[in-house]
Amino acid sequence: MPPAMHNSVTMSARAQGDGDGVRIVPAALVAALADASGSGDDYLAACALLQVWSDLQLLAEGSGQPDPVRRRARAATARAAQAAFDAACGRPLAPARSARAGIVLRGRLDAWQDMLERALMVPMPECCGYDLGDTAVCLDDAVRFARGLPRGRRVVVVGIRGGGAFLAPRWAAGLARASGRAPPWVTLRPLGAASLRGGYHPFELDAVRRLCVAQPDTPDIVIVDDQPDTGGTVDLLAQALKPWADRIWAASIGKVSLWHGPGRWTRVQERAVLAPRPRPALWQLLREEDRPAFLSVLCEALPQAADGAAGVSIRCPSLERRYGRETAWLPWNDPALSHHRRRLINPRKTPLLVTGDDGRPLLHLRFIGEGAFGAAEFRRVQALAAAQGEAWFLDGYRIAAHQPGLRPLSGILAEADAVSRRTWLARCAALLRDSRDRPLARVGECAGDLRVGERAGAVLASLRARIGGVLPPPPSWLPALRLPVFAGSREPVRGALTHAFGDWHWQARPDGTLRRFHLEANWGGVSWPELDAASFLLAHRLGPEALEAMIAGGALEASRRDSIALSMPVAAWLWLDGCRRDLRQISPDGAALWREDLSSLWSVLSQYTDLIFSSPALKGSAHE
Repeated sequence: MPPAMHNSVTMSARAQGDGDGVRIVPAALVAALADASGSGDDYLAACALLQVWSDLQLLAEGSGQPDPVRRRARAATARAAQAAFDAACGRPLAPARSARAGIVLRGRLDAWQDMLERALMVPMPECCGYDLGDTAVCLDDAVRFARGLPRGRRVVVVGIRGGGAFLAPRWAAGLARASGRAPPWVTLRPLGAASLRGGYHPFELDAVRRLCVAQPDTPDIVIVDDQPDTGGTVDLLAQALKPWADRIWAASIGKVSLWHGPGRWTRVQERAVLAPRPRPALWQLLREEDRPAFLSVLCEALPQAADGAAGVSIRCPSLERRYGRETAWLPWNDPALSHHRRRLINPRKTPLLVTGDDGRPLLHLRFIGEGAFGAAEFRRVQALAAAQGEAWFLDGYRIAAHQPGLRPLSGILAEADAVSRRTWLARCAALLRDSRDRPLARVGECAGDLRVGERAGAVLASLRARIGGVLPPPPSWLPALRLPVFAGSREPVRGALTHAFGDWHWQARPDGTLRRFHLEANWGGVSWPELDAASFLLAHRLGPEALEAMIAGGALEASRRDSIALSMPVAAWLWLDGCRRDLRQISPDGAALWREDLSSLWSVLSQYTDLIFSSPALKGSAHE
């Protein structure tokens, strides 16, 4: 998830007769995951539903929703937890009491807007994305762990959301298998607020306390989460839970450690994080010596698509090629990375190109997520008009047939005369319109600040420290700029602009058909249609006259003009943040080019000054 685009927020919407409020239907948010699940394997979808309801329950409690709303959230979370446990045990899931059961949130949401965005996006867990592992391994981890405990010792399982929501049910099922008794378990969301004990909300900590004191003897607690980075998150929670536990353990897939105190752990179990598979996955075959096996697997799985495949290479991402040293990332299992303390199975950083025996490109492979998360996102993107073309999903990769003759749209627009330029802009507007996702929620009036100026300033400071030299200054009004939440949009959607923000993501075929690439949003965040349009304009350095041409073409509604203008500074911030996050190393020539690009970005953004400050959303505010 990108940083939340908000500070203090009041949201209201009208939906299906519910009056003011935001109505969320969690089952609808995970429906695509359920559809993409393998035959009889509903586990990931069940855990995703548990995560959504758990976050909404916390949101309802923390934001002071009325008692009926909190009771509904608690009941739905309990049902979702039972369904996830049943799925972990291999039991068929009982029909949901109501697949359309929802919750309506009213009043001030304040600091809970980030939680709402998490719930809407249903973020992919690390074990499916950039720290791959099989959750089924946790079943055996728990069984082995239970065998080493004194007879009759009680255990409470505490999962840290998000990743822990996908591992805790497996651990509970494994302990139940070993002891014949289902253990109490719950999940918590770290909030990071210094004013909260251990960074967790009292409502969720109290749930752990009640589970512990209900046991006949002081129990052990097993904290379950993704593989830790620094270990700080687990360490803080362990300190908060210490009064209610005899011993505290931390577990991730394939690993169990005993806590001795702040910063002190002893590893007691360790095994492979991957379960045996019928064949190696493509991402297990990325090293040079494994390339023949890679091609063999690919050709066997996709014989028509991979016909004639003779070579495979790791590509350098476009951002790195433009500003960096044009060196591709090493595969995750390269021996040169063996010294890393936290070694991740992360194929995301290594896009692949498959070529024929004559060296011509055949296929492009980009890792978008394993299992149901990857399959669901693949289906979503394939349904968008911008992504039409032959593509397949295998081992977490979106595999797309090479499209010959593509030309960067930026070059076409630069060379076009006035008439052709308007034609191309109309096509772009139509593609943006036809590629809109179904809104995750309908949002009405929002009172609150998106402090985009502060956020852009913080990212600039980080980039300045890395790049060095004097950076072109932003428009004078940007540092203090505050915008309405979602820049006044009413349609939050899944978005990929955290990484798909460059002009190179827009290409044209020889027949004039437009293509937009890298729309998969499993590593994205909440966006909105107007922000997509603003990002397009900014990436191609197009001023307000281009926006007016797109509106005049009929595909872009004039009613969106204000929100698009207000979204321009957000698009600039996303561009900066994407550079900060995805650029490993910047060459001297790349640094000079980056400064030039930043200067042109500020120049275009300045052209929207009048449109931004003439928006009714800023009238009467401190922005004027």
